[in-house]
Amino acid sequence: VLFYVFVAAAALPSHRVQKKILREKSGSAMLDMLKSMEGFMTGSEKGFDSHFFQEVRSCMSTFDPNLPLAQDKAWQGIIDYWQMRGSPSDKWGKYPSHLFEYNVTVSSMNGMLIYEPCNYASNIAYYHAFIEICTRKHIGKPFFLSEDYVNAIGKGFSAMAWGSSFWHGSNTKLGLQQDEKSLAVLAYAFHQASLSALKSKSPILHDLSKTPRKKTAIQLIEEFQNMYLTKPVSEWYNITEAFDIPDYTLIYGCLYTTMFTISFDEISVNRLVSIMISMFDVSDYIKEFLLDHYVPEIRRVTSDIHLSPAEHTMFFFNAVGATMKLIYAFLWQEMVLTRDQFFLDPNANSIGWSLLPRVNSVANKLTSFQYFDPNF
Repeated sequence: VLFYVFVAAAALPSHRVQKKILREKSGSAMLDMLKSMEGFMTGSEKGFDSHFFQEVRSCMSTFDPNLPLAQDKAWQGIIDYWQMRGSPSDKWGKYPSHLFEYNVTVSSMNGMLIYEPCNYASNIAYYHAFIEICTRKHIGKPFFLSEDYVNAIGKGFSAMAWGSSFWHGSNTKLGLQQDEKSLAVLAYAFHQASLSALKSKSPILHDLSKTPRKKTAIQLIEEFQNMYLTKPVSEWYNITEAFDIPDYTLIYGCLYTTMFTISFDEISVNRLVSIMISMFDVSDYIKEFLLDHYVPEIRRVTSDIHLSPAEHTMFFFNAVGATMKLIYAFLWQEMVLTRDQFFLDPNANSIGWSLLPRVNSVANKLTSFQYFDPNF
């Protein structure tokens, strides 16, 4: 969630041009794009942090031997789409996000126009999250999830890094699709992983549908990777549109409903779900699915789960700590919780940015999660 706040804190409209055009290629499209990003964000000609890049790439190989190449192919897809200037129905830069930042920058990557450079660069935070998962996987406390879920979630974070960068950099429909669908399938993996210990195989719970979906989140993440590896960027939109992925608003609503159900009595759960629905202004379909289908079903299958006082306390504060970060991020995200002009004010952004480490520190102390990079 950190990238939302970074975006708001750094996004001040202007027009910048990075004059030097990249001439030497590294052999990795991912590294070339990150070097270009480093250049227009900091003015440095030294290139992207080589230690961090190697750490990310080494970790990728432990999640899936094909993941480094898939990431290169994904970033290369952005380059190819720029070289094509988009498609006849999806021109580069013709589908703006309507976020506050509009700061057209000419990058060193073949003169590629980047429309929201701070939003674009902020998605490197997903690689930091990926490193946290990788580090815990190898030297930290064991995950209470199967290795398949851990690997899929790690691959999902790495997909978000380039997918959201694509959207904010290109302002294209394809970029928006890759951003939203990558986010949705990652959230879907979180959701299915969170229920993986339950005996029930109800599609209402696991598929967030009244009927079973064709593929699991793990399989969908693999489908995305195979698309990057084997298909040209010109085919990605139609392939992705065919993926059967739940709406990410529905996924997050169900994730929180599960947490509420484990933590509180029925009356409190009903109230909390109603508050959540009103806060996020969800569609009638999502409201109906949550209240009439998901709540009764998750309540039924978890009725025999009884946490000890110590387990309940740990679970509760883990949820509170994670939610603190999410709510603070959404305050600056411009679209979800508030559109108050206060959060676009440069002074308010500076204060919000300075408070971010303190908010994260308090949230971290509430949780039992293991962190490896205190600066992140």
